Amino acid sequence: MSNDAIQATHEIVEIASKGDSAKQVNEYLNLGWTLIDTFVVGYGDPRERIETMHYVLGWQGLGEPRRPKEQPGWQE
Repeated sequence: MSNDAIQATHEIVEIASKGDSAKQVNEYLNLGWTLIDTFVVGYGDPRERIETMHYVLGWQGLGEPRRPKEQPGWQE
């Protein structure tokens, strides 16, 4: 990502893959948010490791960030 794109970011949201996270991420993208990064966090016993995908989205638009209507189970 270029420095200009980073400087154009006004707000960051991180969404962990729990419940309906794919739908939540898509809602943000449809409103004009930009997917900045993804990463995996692992924890637990190494033989039975649990991994959670995280999505980092940035608002780079003009004006106030547009947010999707919150749905039950959504977490940021």
